[in-house]
Order: sequence, then structure tokens, then C-alpha cells
Amino acid sequence: MPVTSSPLLDTLQKIWGYDAFRPQQEAIAQSVLDGQDTVALLPTGGGKSICFQVPGLTMGGLTLVISPLISLIQDQVSQLEHRGVGAIALTGELSPTEFHQALDRAQNGTVQFLYMSPERALSKRFMERLRYLGVTLLAIDEAHCVSQWGHDFRPVYQSLTRVRDLLKEVPCIALTATATPEVLKDLQRALGMEQAQVFQASFDRPNLTLHVSKVPSRSHALVNRLNPTEGRQIVYCRSRRQTEQWAGILEAQGIPAWSYHAGLSAEERAKRQMEWQQGLKPTMVATTAFGMGVDQPDVRQVFHVDWPESLEAYYQEIGRGGRDGNPCESIMLMDTHTKGSFTRRVNQSKLNWEEAKLVYHGIAQSGAIPVGGGMDVAQKLDFQDVKKRTGLSRASIVQYLTVFDRQGLMSLDERWQSRPTIKLNVRGQGLIEFAETNAELRDIVYYLVRRLEGAALAPVAVNLKHIAKHLATALHQLMRRLDRLDELGIIDFEADDHRHWVRWHHGRSPSGHIPLSKGKLDALETTKASRAKSVAEFFETSQSCRFRMLLSYFGETPKKACGHCDYCLSDHARSVQHVIQDIQDILKSKPRLADQILKHLPDAEVEVQHALTHGIYAQLWVVNENGQYELI
Repeated sequence: MPVTSSPLLDTLQKIWGYDAFRPQQEAIAQSVLDGQDTVALLPTGGGKSICFQVPGLTMGGLTLVISPLISLIQDQVSQLEHRGVGAIALTGELSPTEFHQALDRAQNGTVQFLYMSPERALSKRFMERLRYLGVTLLAIDEAHCVSQWGHDFRPVYQSLTRVRDLLKEVPCIALTATATPEVLKDLQRALGMEQAQVFQASFDRPNLTLHVSKVPSRSHALVNRLNPTEGRQIVYCRSRRQTEQWAGILEAQGIPAWSYHAGLSAEERAKRQMEWQQGLKPTMVATTAFGMGVDQPDVRQVFHVDWPESLEAYYQEIGRGGRDGNPCESIMLMDTHTKGSFTRRVNQSKLNWEEAKLVYHGIAQSGAIPVGGGMDVAQKLDFQDVKKRTGLSRASIVQYLTVFDRQGLMSLDERWQSRPTIKLNVRGQGLIEFAETNAELRDIVYYLVRRLEGAALAPVAVNLKHIAKHLATALHQLMRRLDRLDELGIIDFEADDHRHWVRWHHGRSPSGHIPLSKGKLDALETTKASRAKSVAEFFETSQSCRFRMLLSYFGETPKKACGHCDYCLSDHARSVQHVIQDIQDILKSKPRLADQILKHLPDAEVEVQHALTHGIYAQLWVVNENGQYELI
């Protein structure tokens, strides 16, 4: 009897060229096609976009996609256009004419997918036209952002119910890759999706091997364990500056590597990603900006050289490996400084109510924003001025800017170009005395004396490659020494020329006040501290299966150890003889199938299978005609 094809499968095969859906994709897409509100929790690499793109095309009309990730929006629009599907993104600065022309295309049916940020979706001019666009499906991506307990909470997401209210007759699908049970419950409530069908795939990834390695030198271990001859590799760092330094270390050892971060121009990011995918430079050293929307199947290694900010972030990053189903190593490299660096980052990033007010009003004063004024004003930030007004570091100011951005007070736009600057804070005899008592920094200090002593007190642009060549040192070593001088207060060193702009969304509050409650800030800090504690517990332990810990964090209750993490593969795992002895005890009562034996044992499936095979060769049992194991 011939197998009949479904409309969804027809669309998948015609547009994407795939023979079949991945697990759960078809059931999720069918739920949407049936007009049901749907929540889809699929781990990174699970193919979330297919779950709304296929039913959206099958249904016809316009699919409205809301996402906070501009890079992901651009990537998905590009992929749809490549497949001959009409898609547009309302991102960036658009004139009223450009905005309405794009919506005209959506309204007249020449495009099938309209992507935008939640802020733009909630804008007055979009809401006025929404009811006339012929939307047949609403897709809310990164839906965990709606929850105050999520690792990427954005209050603007909670206002998306206004969009849903205008599209009451249209099914809505909310998608996320990382949601704890608490976050899932919160996002259903916040989006009015309590009656939605919920599909949740297991977060287990049996083809990933998790290793946490304590090493004397992270750079030495990375160079020795990285295998650039097979597939692709990703090395995750926590900052832009680190990506440059680590890429420099690899390049110095003859390993082709690119650095990648959000500060690079769109053209440069696209170039580096293409060369990585083509294997010209198979190793990408990146911040978390790399990976969103990248579906490279053959990533064989994912390294971390620092602890991530949360287990949600860690899971997303390791999930970019092994998407073809073949084995992938995920390796955390830790040295004696790793925990201390993480703890310092956590302590330095603690949210403080008085500091938040200082930064808010420091920014306003720097931009001459009067009380009550500022609505919709775009302000270029002068960081040196804000630092003087607040007495806080650049990192602290950026942290509060990020909070203000996510809480809807102002939007943050970061424009970056590579133009390092140095400013001497110590001059004359004091600088000479420092050089004479710090031999390891003497040559760079004397160079700076010759280069900058006569310069004004303002930062001076420098060419780091030229300095490194002059001092006969590697670029990453030079940057470390400049970082050290910056830490000691001898210089102000900015490796990147960041150009930050903010657009105010509220009139400025009176002095001593900000449009954000102290209780909300305290709640954000409590949640952040809880995540940091979970990260420390995960990477410090050596007494538990790592995947079991990770799955438990996301609300699963695995009964077995995974069999593919450093704990399970170490001497902590039970010996084959212990497993064999327990199997013999189980089979004394009656013959059993392998699955039945597995249920009675705490060991990973791979360990039980190994013991069962060993027992056959040792003539302890046989497999009878019913496929059961039976004692001899």
C-alpha cells in the first residue's frame, strides 16, 4: 500500500529538500496547522524554525515572526530568500516611507514571512496596520525572554499580549531552546497560552561527550587537544578582547583561527563565518555572538576557556556541536585562576540600586538631558565623561546600560571599530621608577614613554601589530602586558573603540529616581546569583554525571547516568564485574530482555550493553529464541 504524503511533508520536501522531519517537528507543525496555540521547547540544534516556517507556508498568508536577535533574523530571512520564499525584516533605522513600503509588500502577498523585534512590533505605527496585513500565524521566538525567571528576561516581551489581542483568531507558536519548568510556566501565563499544546524534547544529547578538565595551562591544553583536521571547532570566550588574544595564540602555533564577536562589521562577520564553514579557517574563537542561526553540521569540538554566565548559555553553546548526529567533544578547560576569574566577574557585576541611579543620571547629565526630557532622543555616549560623573568603571556602566536596555528604559546600540587607544596616567620620574622595579613590563613601559610622553592627556590611537613587531613579541602577549598596566592604573588601555549610543524611551526621571523599582533590581540580582551558583556547582563537582545534572536543571528526571561525560568515563563508573554480578542476580528469577535488565540497574546503557556482551563471551548467559538473556 503506497504511503500518502502530508501537506506538511510536501512543503518540507519541496522547499527544503528534506525527506523527513526531525523528532517532534512534524507533531509541532501539525498542531500549528490545526490552529492550536503551541509551545515548543526544542534544544539547540533541534530545528525550531522549521516548526513555524513549514506550517506557515502550508497555511498560506503571512507569518509574523518576533525575535530579539537581529543576527538570527537576518540569517533566517537570507535562508528563506535563498529557497525562493518571500521574507523581509523590519530591522535597523527605517524611514517612514521604507517602513510602509515593506508593510505594503507584506499586505499584498508578495512576502510570506515578516520578521521584527518586539519593540518594533509594539510600535504605534505597526500596531495601526497589523490588523490589515493578513497574518495567519504568529511566531514568538526566544520565548523564554518573557519570563522574569529566564536568563535573558526582556520586559517588552510581556507586552506582546497586545499583539496577540489583535490576532485572536490566529494560532500562536512560542519557541525556545532553554527553559526551566519555572520559566515554562511563567511564559505560558505571560503570553496567555495556558491552554496551548506543549511539546518538550529531551535536553539529552547522546552524541556529545562532556569533559571538564583541570589543566596547568589552558593555552597549552587548547593547542594540544584541538583537532583542526576534522570538521569544525568553536572556542568560546567571555569577551571580545579575549577572542583576539586566543585566536592569536592559535595562529602563533600554526592553527588557522578567526576571532568573532558582535563588534565586527556585518561584512567582516559574514566573511569570517564563510571561511570557517568552508574550512579555510576551521577554528572559530568567539563570544556568544557566534552560533545564533548557524547550523553547521560538522562541529566536532566545542571548547570553553572560561565558565559561562549561566547553564542555559552553556547548553546553547555546546548544542552547536554535533548537529549531524555524529560525535562531538565539549571540553571545558580550567586552570587555577578559572574559579577566581568567574567569582570576580560575578562580584563586579552585582546590581546595586544606588549605582543604578548614578549611571542613569550620569548618562543623562553627560548628554544634557533635562528632567522630563529625552523621549526618543538618540545620545552618543562619552564613556570618559560618564566614568568621571559616576566614579564607576566602564564595565559597570555597560552592565547597567544592559539592564536599562532590557527593562525598556533606553535601547542600547553598540558600534565598534578596531582602533586601540592608550592614555598614560603616570608620567615622568614616577613612570621611570615603575619600569625599573617591574622588569617584565620594562620594555613596553619605555616604549610608551618614548611614544606618548609628549602627547596630550587624551587617549592616543596606537597600532598594536606595529608595537608587537617593534618589541619582538606576539600580539596576544603584548595585549596581556597592556592589560596588566591597565589593571595597575599606569595606563588606560582600550583594545576596541566602542561607540555606544542610547535612545531614550522615557522622559528623564527627577534626581534620585529612575523608572525602575528597587525591588525589580533586587530580584534580577537574586536570579543572577542563583544562576552563578548553579554554574559553580556544575563545574566544580567531580562526583556526579554531568548530563544528569544538566538535565535535572532543565526539569528532567534521568534515571541513568549518561555514559558519555568525564565522570561516567572515569574510574568513578562501576566496573564491568560489578555490573555483571548484578545482572546475574537479576536473571536468577527468570530470563529478561535487555531493556528489562537496564531498568533494574543504575548504570548507563552503554555500560550495561558492554557487560551483557562480556557475559556472553564469558559463557555466563545466552540469548534465547525470544531475545531474552538467560543464565547458563
